[in-house]
Amino acid sequence: MTKRTAKQKALDGAIRQGMGDGLDRFELFFNTYQKQIFYGAGIAVLVIAAIAGIVSYNISANRAAAEAFGSAKSEDQLVAALEKYGDNDLSYFARQRLARLYAADQKFDLAVEVLQPVTTASSPEVAGRGRLLQAYFQEESGKLPEAMASFALVAENPALPTELQAEAGYGAGRLARKLGKNPEALSYLNRTVELGKNTATASEWGRQAAFLAASLPAAK
Repeated sequence: MTKRTAKQKALDGAIRQGMGDGLDRFELFFNTYQKQIFYGAGIAVLVIAAIAGIVSYNISANRAAAEAFGSAKSEDQLVAALEKYGDNDLSYFARQRLARLYAADQKFDLAVEVLQPVTTASSPEVAGRGRLLQAYFQEESGKLPEAMASFALVAENPALPTELQAEAGYGAGRLARKLGKNPEALSYLNRTVELGKNTATASEWGRQAAFLAASLPAAK
């Protein structure tokens, strides 16, 4: 049985974290949205009447998108669903699923491309996870400078969860070292070490960063 490398495990972990359970996310979305509607029941009747049609349409559209994305299993089915509902926020998770299928077939450029809209999501964390997945796929395709830049964008975004910054910082430092950019590598790795001191979820990335930083010529 082939042993999985640390990089492959990190890629799998990032994909799982970014994807989650699509159907659970859809259910959470609808539950939250419906509560917001119910909480607004005290608004003037005329205002409710004015927005009722819009709200009803939005819920219906999101339900249709959720059903389309949830039932899509193959590349072709996901592509078809995205062609129809690609502007819906729920498409972000479908794009991650499609990117995973592309990557499994070694179609890394397509995986990076289909994730591009995710990187501009209104949610910083959704956008950050999309960018992180892009970085791994760019690395797998051999585009190390591009991958390093994508890792760096995530690592340098303070709006993201600490563990996400730490994972991306380790990735940026690791690739900077591979590209012979030791000062940059040391900078990213040292920052990751510090982030690892803040939360338990970032501590493993901090330990790996410290080990790698110690191997750099600039650190000796």
